[in-house]
Formats: sequence, C-alpha cells, structure tokens
Amino acid sequence: MQNQKFPTKTKIAAWWMMILGTVGLIPLMFLEIISFSKFFIGSGAIDIVCLIGILILFNLYFFLLGIFLLKRKRWAWKAAIVGIFIYLAVLLFGFFIAQYKWYAIGWYLGTFMPYLMIVIPLVFLLLDRKNFFEVAK
Repeated sequence: MQNQKFPTKTKIAAWWMMILGTVGLIPLMFLEIISFSKFFIGSGAIDIVCLIGILILFNLYFFLLGIFLLKRKRWAWKAAIVGIFIYLAVLLFGFFIAQYKWYAIGWYLGTFMPYLMIVIPLVFLLLDRKNFFEVAK
C-alpha cells in the first residue's frame, strides 16, 4: 500500500490544537477563571480549584489529541470534534454567567476569543474529513 500524503488542513488543525493545549489556552483560561470566579464567590476556593483543574484537563486533552491526529488515528479525529464541542458548551455556559451577572468583567475577551481560537481547528478538521479518513489507520 502506498504511503499517502497527510492532509494539510488536518496537519494545521493538529498543530493548532497542540499549541492551544500548551500555551494558547492558558491566558484564555485565566480570563474564564475571572468570569467564573465572580460566580463562585462565597462558595469557597475549592470550586475555583476544581475549575482550574477542569480547564487544565482541557489543555492536556487538546495537546494529546493533536499528537494523535498527527499519528493518523481515526478515533482522535472523532474525539477532537467531540472535545471541541464540549469546550464550546463550557464557554457558552461562561458567557451566560457573565451576561446575567452585573459585575462580570471581561466577558467579551473571556468568551469570544476562546471561541475564535477553538473554532479554527474545528473548521479545518471538518473541511478535510474525507482526506484524513483516507489516510488514517
């Protein structure tokens, strides 16, 4: 069987996810913590620690999926799509918290920028789906 060339859009999406997983989501994560921390005030610091843990798991998840996408794993493509939609749902939840709390600051940067940063790999993955499945194991 001939070794086919890896699809360019999928490669860009995989590298984008790896960069987001290492350094890209960290500043955006702190903007989300600011938005969410206003919601959690009065309930204790354990909620904020759990939120930080969840966001760090998202970072690790995107980094590992980028690696497995580059290794041409079909399940990684499916897991990336599901993970991106779950992350978008979490951000949407944060957006609604910021909208309904009068003291939430930075909701625009805290929700719009992560959407933009995570939608780009989603678009690349969806556009290059057929080519990736031809090459993937």
